[in-house]
Amino acid sequence: RSPDATPGGDSLEEQRKGSARAMDEDCADFTITNEDPVDEETAKFDAIVGALEELLASEAFAAAQSAFLRRHCDVFEDTEENKLEYTTLFDEYTSALEDAMETSLGAAVEGFDMTEFAEMLAKREGTGELDGDAFDLLMTLSSFDAFKELMLAYKAEKHGVGVFPEGE
Repeated sequence: RSPDATPGGDSLEEQRKGSARAMDEDCADFTITNEDPVDEETAKFDAIVGALEELLASEAFAAAQSAFLRRHCDVFEDTEENKLEYTTLFDEYTSALEDAMETSLGAAVEGFDMTEFAEMLAKREGTGELDGDAFDLLMTLSSFDAFKELMLAYKAEKHGVGVFPEGE
């Protein structure tokens, strides 16, 4: 009998192999199924959001966005009144980011269409599905107030006033 033999006479190694074979046989017919199949639109939406998150994580995108915000943030004041210049900058920001997104997402997701994506977003509004950095960025494209808030946060950070928002 070998020194690592068990009371049944098999070595520990032989027992491990036997257990592994038995487990493989037990699991051979086991498959994981998605009880709630994902429809084509949801799969496309998920692919777009994944590609958008990759774009947002890229250094080039972050640098371009930061450069724009830093260049123009001093124009903004934390008051109720909004200057006409704010609207011009909001339109410029929105246009630049939409162009970058359309180029990147068009290359990453087959059949990407910005209008269709906007409709997908509208359908999911208020469902809790639109949380995270990607959706925060999208909010700055559609909400002037979110854009102004972002500009004021950059202004405060640029001048060392307050704390810059987490994750930026």
